[in-house]
Amino acid sequence: MIAATAVDTSISPITLSVADRMLIDAVLINGNATPLIPESGWSKPAAFVAAPTGTAVAAFAAPADVTMAKLSGSEVYRQYKALLALETSFRSCDTTEAKTALTTADALVTSLNAPGDKGAPSALINAVQLETVRGASTLVLRVAVEQAGGTLLTRTGVIYTLGFPGAAVISSGLLTSFRLSDPTTGKVVALGLVRCFLPPSRLSKVRDAVDNAASAPMSCSYQARVA
Repeated sequence: MIAATAVDTSISPITLSVADRMLIDAVLINGNATPLIPESGWSKPAAFVAAPTGTAVAAFAAPADVTMAKLSGSEVYRQYKALLALETSFRSCDTTEAKTALTTADALVTSLNAPGDKGAPSALINAVQLETVRGASTLVLRVAVEQAGGTLLTRTGVIYTLGFPGAAVISSGLLTSFRLSDPTTGKVVALGLVRCFLPPSRLSKVRDAVDNAASAPMSCSYQARVA
């Protein structure tokens, strides 16, 4: 009897890959969601809001979606081109001052076009993208994945070989942050955290939720502050 009921348990970490871009898309989808109110502790959000229509999404702009095709109307890019033209006009000068100025300008142009870390856009492209959010009434929303991970618990034994539920149990968590600020003053208008947690659940239950669009046993809550 003891041998029949003996169970071996193994616990291993799960790596979750969550891109910040997914958070941006979620904001655009829920563009007409009810604003968060100041809370002293973790609060449950209301039901998820359906995708809005009309002008709701138009109120949001994604600077990272500005492409090279938009450079023709960019004041930042116009000034950059003017710098290149000025450099060209000084190439024929043979004075020490001109050579020094050209060396400095060349270094600036190189740094402006150097790609950022991990393939991020260059400083020039970043400046062009951020130019689209200029305006007295424009606020910048920054979202980020702070932590994400999970745990897989597997059990082996005669009872699980015979089909007893619970041979594989999974749990996971996600912590994200957001900050809304005024780009002209740097003042933070609102900030907060959103966390989601999948309590230990049978793998079959999670799979059914994915395959059949059923409700997953996920729990989400938030903390928010409005300046």
